[in-house]
Amino acid sequence: MKNAPCGRPKRRKVKALGASALIAWMLMFSPLPARAAGPNDAAPGESIDWQAAIRAAGPTLSGMPWNWQDQAFTGNGREGMLVGFADGALSIRLGRSDVVDRRETGDKTIFRPCFDAGRLPIGRLVVRPRGKVDPKKRSSGTIDLWNAEGVGAFPTDQGEVKWRVWTPMGAPVNVVEIEVAGGVAVEVSFRPDPAMHPRSKGAPKGYAAHPPAVPGREGDVELSTQAFPLGGGYTVAWRAVTTGSRTIVVSATGYDRTGDGHRAEALDSLRAAGDLESLRARHRAWWAAWWSRGAIVVPDTVVQRYYWLQLYKLGSAVRGDGPMLDLMGPWYGEGPWPSAWWNLNVQLSYQLCAPANRADLLDSLVGMIERNADAMGRCVPPQWGGPHAIAVGRISSYDGTSLIEAEPEAGNLTWALAVCWDGYRLTGDRKRAERLLPLMARAAAFHVARAKPGPDGRLHLPASSSPESGKAPDALDELGPMRWLLRTLVAAEREHGWKHPDQVRWREVLETLTPLPSDEKGYLKGAGAKVELGHRHWSHLLHVYPLRDFDPTDAAELDLVRRSVAHWTSNKSQWRGYSGLGASSMWSLLAETEKAKPPLPAGSGNTLYREAGPVIETPLQAAATLQEMLLTWDRRGLRLFAGTPAEWRDASFHNLRAPVGLTVSAKRQNGSTQWVRLEAAVPRAVRIEPRFSVKPEVRPSKSAQLMELGGGWYEVKLEAGQSVLLTVPNPVIVPPNL
Repeated sequence: MKNAPCGRPKRRKVKALGASALIAWMLMFSPLPARAAGPNDAAPGESIDWQAAIRAAGPTLSGMPWNWQDQAFTGNGREGMLVGFADGALSIRLGRSDVVDRRETGDKTIFRPCFDAGRLPIGRLVVRPRGKVDPKKRSSGTIDLWNAEGVGAFPTDQGEVKWRVWTPMGAPVNVVEIEVAGGVAVEVSFRPDPAMHPRSKGAPKGYAAHPPAVPGREGDVELSTQAFPLGGGYTVAWRAVTTGSRTIVVSATGYDRTGDGHRAEALDSLRAAGDLESLRARHRAWWAAWWSRGAIVVPDTVVQRYYWLQLYKLGSAVRGDGPMLDLMGPWYGEGPWPSAWWNLNVQLSYQLCAPANRADLLDSLVGMIERNADAMGRCVPPQWGGPHAIAVGRISSYDGTSLIEAEPEAGNLTWALAVCWDGYRLTGDRKRAERLLPLMARAAAFHVARAKPGPDGRLHLPASSSPESGKAPDALDELGPMRWLLRTLVAAEREHGWKHPDQVRWREVLETLTPLPSDEKGYLKGAGAKVELGHRHWSHLLHVYPLRDFDPTDAAELDLVRRSVAHWTSNKSQWRGYSGLGASSMWSLLAETEKAKPPLPAGSGNTLYREAGPVIETPLQAAATLQEMLLTWDRRGLRLFAGTPAEWRDASFHNLRAPVGLTVSAKRQNGSTQWVRLEAAVPRAVRIEPRFSVKPEVRPSKSAQLMELGGGWYEVKLEAGQSVLLTVPNPVIVPPNL
């Protein structure tokens, strides 16, 4: 992992600052970009105390009982906890994101994955004080974002009970620490949840919970084992140790979908946790490095807090070598979506990773597709290229298998692969490209098999379903991603020397593929299918965002894009939280700064979000959208602060990623850019619209030349590993006001 852009942070006393003052202070003293070699390489700025800044953003959680949106949560990419208060006791819901059911319902509908292999709840650790909890006195809690711990307290008539919870990085366990005062004592127990989920739509006849979990004990370890009638199951093992006024509970969940190895896994995980203080040190070191990877700083305190919480959520929810991220992550909340949804949810959940300099997290999605590509191919009808071709329907199990309907949501997998392709484009890591290109070729085989010549001599696509908006032939939900995919595969031969026997066919298809249908108001949903006002999904605009597959230098095409976005955003009557985020990203891409600021998704202190049930993708996409307000790009190059509203006169971002293989940091002050740092992982000419008020200088000037292109655009050529600083002459440094 890279060091923080400012090197070692300087410690400053900031405890007296309020949240608004702290953010303002952060903006004045943004981290230095790492210095480029050379005699005149001094960069403006100061380093700040990131630890204090991030801790200040921890949400306040108070009141009893706590609900989904107010609970403290922790996670390590697979295991996790939700901490609430109910019935006079601390209620700690355990989660593990790969614990799914095993059934054979015989269901042949789109909902089969929900009921044959749906996510399952596990149960709750309950910490109950021996004493009365006064309901008139409020419990309190927060999330210590810097250390990734939940902390809080609640009063009893005998004294206060303090708690701390954390899910260690590098160990498959959860840790609960209880500290009591006065004569208080606590009892710890485990309550298993029924082994079923609450979704009712599409449920097969007789869907009910498996037989109850069976308690057990091995030495000083308590056990709860939930068996599946067809074999497999999961076991929770936990141990509580009390020393004086302190009780420590460590729990582990073992899972084996087909065999009986879950009990042994739970016990082994518990034993392997080892010394908690060493584990705590490794855990905190991991999170300190996590925070330094990349960030934004804006003057809106609410927005800034929200952004920090999304980075915390992302770090808690997914690991590159872990399970793919679904709608809940390692936390379980009752709702109707206990599987993977591919018509927006999976893609938006991962959209943040590569731009936030965390592309390694995409490996969990890429790995799932790699491991299960053949099984996914067997789901594709032979007339559409199966079993070689791969695709995914609206809902899949956690092995990617799904029903490919007669009129499918055909763009789903290609959109997901485009998000994964960002992992290559933004890092410049050729190994990522080499890993993805074979999967992308198999996805292309699905689209090419569906394309048939029409009376106009063009290739056309049969009717497919656009998410949330009905069916049409030549649907842009498939046509847009298909065009991007084929262009990318064809370019791979030129850019990477990547050979494939279908290269000639891909070129032929691109040459004869029907244009994207449109009318006077913009792009259509499909051939002859207008975009209904209020339509909440931008499936007809995927080629605009996130694929950016249009030519901004073509005045006619750019006008069509603007009209399309304006038409779609003119009526928000059916929009959901994610709709405004997609719109904001498009307006940033088009440099419509005052239209770009999105409404943050509704939610309480912890930003866990619901629409009829938990959906993790919308808040995570909000963080991606906020980054894009400060740094976005199109075919011309990088656009800095193109979506930054005038009210954000001071803003900065640090170690974000951009194509191809660029790490970018920049600072805006008093409404104009002060400096931009570019570091290239691969040799390339960088075209950039930096929004300086005057022509910038290049440091070090001896190793790089800045070419002015006109219209506020510049070009600088970089070698692999080279970094440069673009800066205004004699940048103004505003002193802190402490």
